[in-house]
Amino acid sequence: MSKDLCYILFSLQIVPIMNLKYSVGLDVSSKKIDACISVIDISQKVRVLSSKTFTNSLNGFKSMEQWIVKNHKETQIQLVEYLVLL
Repeated sequence: MSKDLCYILFSLQIVPIMNLKYSVGLDVSSKKIDACISVIDISQKVRVLSSKTFTNSLNGFKSMEQWIVKNHKETQIQLVEYLVLL
């Protein structure tokens, strides 16, 4: 193995990806709510964690709240919600 290749191998550092915020997008209609939760990292890369459809009812809201809590794993990171009404 060449010295250059050894230097490159030993110079590599694994840097953890730091997440900046979680986003929840909601598309609300009279019968259902389409929801999507994603995370945005320090390089502004957006990664969709989950998407789901809920009924537009009290039970649907409760299910959606549980789903958000389940997917918002890093609670110290801000959660931003976006709402689209149709």
